[in-house]
Amino acid sequence: MALAARHHLARLASLALVSGMLVVTTGTGPAQAAEPVAGGLSAGDSLFPNQGNSGYDALHYDIDLTVDVAVSSTNNAVANTTFSAARTAVTAKTTGAPLSSFAFDFQGTTSTLEATSLVVDAVTVDGAPAAFERIETTTVSDATTDVHKIVVTPATPVDGEFTTVVTYHGKPVRHTDTDTSWEGWNNTRDGATFLNQPVGSMTVFPNNNTPRDKATYSISVDAPSKLTTSSTSLSANPGLREAAVVSNGELMSKTPSEDGTRTTWVWNQKKQMASELTLISIGRYDMYESDITLASGRTLHEWSFIDPSIPTDAQATTQASRGQLKSIVDFLEKRYGPYPGNSIGLVTDVVPGKISYALETQDRSFFPGAADLDTTIHEVMHQWFGDNVSPVDWNDIWLNEGPATYAEYQVPFEGLGTASTSTEQAIFSTWDGTPADDELWTVPTAKMSEASELFGAQVYDRGAMTLEALRTSIGAAPFAELMKQWQARHGGTSQRTSDFIALAEEVAGRDLDAFFETWIYTTGKPAWPAKFDLALKGPEGSLLPGASSAFTLSSTNTGKVQQTGSVVTLDLSAILPAVALGDLPAGVDIDGTTLTWTVPSTAVGTSSDVSIPFTVRSGTAGTSGRVVARASTLGSTCAECTTDVVVKAQQIGSSPVPTISGTPRVGETLTAVPGAWDGGTTLSYQWLRDGSPIAGATAPSYALVATDWRTRISVAVTGSKPDHESLRRTSTTTSVRPGVQVRRPTPAVKGTPKVGRRLTVKRAAYDPGVSLTYTWYVGGHRVGSSTPRLRVAKSYRGHRISVRVSARKPGYTTWTSRSSTTGKAR
Repeated sequence: MALAARHHLARLASLALVSGMLVVTTGTGPAQAAEPVAGGLSAGDSLFPNQGNSGYDALHYDIDLTVDVAVSSTNNAVANTTFSAARTAVTAKTTGAPLSSFAFDFQGTTSTLEATSLVVDAVTVDGAPAAFERIETTTVSDATTDVHKIVVTPATPVDGEFTTVVTYHGKPVRHTDTDTSWEGWNNTRDGATFLNQPVGSMTVFPNNNTPRDKATYSISVDAPSKLTTSSTSLSANPGLREAAVVSNGELMSKTPSEDGTRTTWVWNQKKQMASELTLISIGRYDMYESDITLASGRTLHEWSFIDPSIPTDAQATTQASRGQLKSIVDFLEKRYGPYPGNSIGLVTDVVPGKISYALETQDRSFFPGAADLDTTIHEVMHQWFGDNVSPVDWNDIWLNEGPATYAEYQVPFEGLGTASTSTEQAIFSTWDGTPADDELWTVPTAKMSEASELFGAQVYDRGAMTLEALRTSIGAAPFAELMKQWQARHGGTSQRTSDFIALAEEVAGRDLDAFFETWIYTTGKPAWPAKFDLALKGPEGSLLPGASSAFTLSSTNTGKVQQTGSVVTLDLSAILPAVALGDLPAGVDIDGTTLTWTVPSTAVGTSSDVSIPFTVRSGTAGTSGRVVARASTLGSTCAECTTDVVVKAQQIGSSPVPTISGTPRVGETLTAVPGAWDGGTTLSYQWLRDGSPIAGATAPSYALVATDWRTRISVAVTGSKPDHESLRRTSTTTSVRPGVQVRRPTPAVKGTPKVGRRLTVKRAAYDPGVSLTYTWYVGGHRVGSSTPRLRVAKSYRGHRISVRVSARKPGYTTWTSRSSTTGKAR
């Protein structure tokens, strides 16, 4: 809601909360169907305890009205409107146990002196006749104390989804709030307007009159096709002219009667809508339709209705606001997500003076006279905050009005470019210019005790201040994400202030209990939060053991007030074992691995800083870690709040390339010659075969083995020294030659060279690991035997016999030797 006089209209009184009904079933036996119960007569609202009902969830309202309009001939008198027929079908679903009875809010009288104005003709539940009872305790039409109910008792208890149809007729009434303003059904000079915040909807159709129970709607109104007006003093022609019926959602059809005297208008609201946001207005309207293509690519259909009786300048103001709808919605979509509705529009009307407020009737906001730009922005913003996400309790209304008022500052500066003062500065100036003894601070924003406080400045102006103070406290980016997530997660539902706080803490990663306690739950002028940029600078590059350096914390006051009481922590857990802190400056304390800096009082636009000295400990070369600065108090923006500390080792000064001594032959031993390294350097060795480490070869010497033959051998020497970087040097390679067998005996033949006798090779000593092969010769010619034994054949007679022995060993050259010859074989 937005008010013509800067939103400060106070409305409605309070009443103690009417407790609801809780049904609990116990026992360990087989599950049994729950016993039917009577639905409660209250939704449990903190400010309107007699409104709403419990036991069911309304899903859809189908409202069908036939409205007769009689315009008085008296100048400026209001019309007389009646429902010659009315029917409302409510589809609902039980939320717990079956219901033996249930209630809707339905107001039929304005005082105990008047007869019932809306007469109920019949009630059915799921097609069967049902008993009903009207409860009307109206005295001064005060919703905080009055009870306006129709209690329905179905023929059989309902369980699950059910449909109740109430048919009625008569004269609808208006509802008078505690501040004497009007809502509900209000006659105008040419028809009627139905506005319902907070509880006026019960004056036209039976419903669950609480914003926590939202539903979809079909609204059909049969009204005269043309209307006149009782006003003859206005510039517009007071004669008969085309009439219109305005409502929420999308216009589905406009069907004239056969004689053309009446027209049935059908509107469908496919989005979830609270009953307080319903709109029905009948009058002589100029209807404007257009398609608005948004920057997001989506097209919204506009239905706007302007009463031609309003002054020309007021019409021009409204038309100018219509022309800004695209720009307004484009900006709000960027900030808060897709436009929640399926259509949009403005409605301006000449209404009684008791309706001095604009209202965020869903999709099609209502304005008493002109729709100026600020108020249009306010009501369009409500399509997100208040309509898309609605309050559970009327004490949550600041989440409607705070964002809508905030948008009045934000959209002109950040979206339209028509304001020269930033959102932050404008809202701060409002806070700064409101004295501590102003009545603004006397009512807690989200803890009102009386319904008459509902539309006070604490929910509008202080609500907007709370949001900007929150933005200051948690940062612009988290705040923007919070507001967008509020819509993305909860669109189409009703939420509590506690849900908003929980989401704010989730997005910001901060405990915000103290902030919200000060800003919305208590009285008194809250202190405007400080805002500061926190920065951390550390040593540039790597440090050597023994080096001295410092961490520097800087806090720059970028806010609107003196910065006091800010606390910054420095997490040294990752690096503290490697450094020794010097003397801590004033204002800095340490607890374990956490430094705490209490920032001194800092004027706006100035900075405070502190340096924490340290020395790198010996023996910490190769250590690294990240130091993190954080603000323990709210208001910090941190662009560079981490620094990495790396402790680098020194270089070993003298590190010669090693050489190898010894003969590179299998069976020989090679020795590494490391050269002269720096004193205190410890050397380690690794022998390499063709560049790859040889397993176990880590001594200064290495004995070449058979597998080394035909490879290239080198040695790597690594020097290590405390606080120095380990250094490896590798020798040049050397090719390994085969080894030489040490034992090389000359073979001899044993035996008599006589036909039929056996000759053998005498046993001799060879190197370990050799394998022997034999070749026999007779008369200088090789014979077939390759064993150490040879039988003398007849063909050998007259020839001398000898043998050649070859000794083979892997990695060594082969040793071959031939025996002397025997005498001639006989």
